[in-house]
Amino acid sequence: MPRWYYMVQTVCTDPAKEKEFNDWYDNVHIPDLLEAEGFLRATRYENDATVPAQSRYLAIYEVESDDIARTWKAYGEHVQKIRAAGRVVPICNVVSRALWRQMRPTQEKKGA
Repeated sequence: MPRWYYMVQTVCTDPAKEKEFNDWYDNVHIPDLLEAEGFLRATRYENDATVPAQSRYLAIYEVESDDIARTWKAYGEHVQKIRAAGRVVPICNVVSRALWRQMRPTQEKKGA
């Protein structure tokens, strides 16, 4: 089955609430999104402050789907339900998002 990666870059809009933001993202938002059809796992990353970037955080969601248009439509409906339930915080600003299809298996360094 084709593998996709949904990459979302975010910032917390209130530096005083950074801890609250990360707690929400890890313990509410990611579990909510992993309930969406095809979403298998999520990993979060933090940008090193010494490297210039538009965002502070990156979340990569691994998705499997034979019909990504159908999966993406179902994901949109799922997100609307999450928003309607008040499970999205106003201190989260999405800087960018993109959906990528894996072209080939992961390659590793020989002897690693």
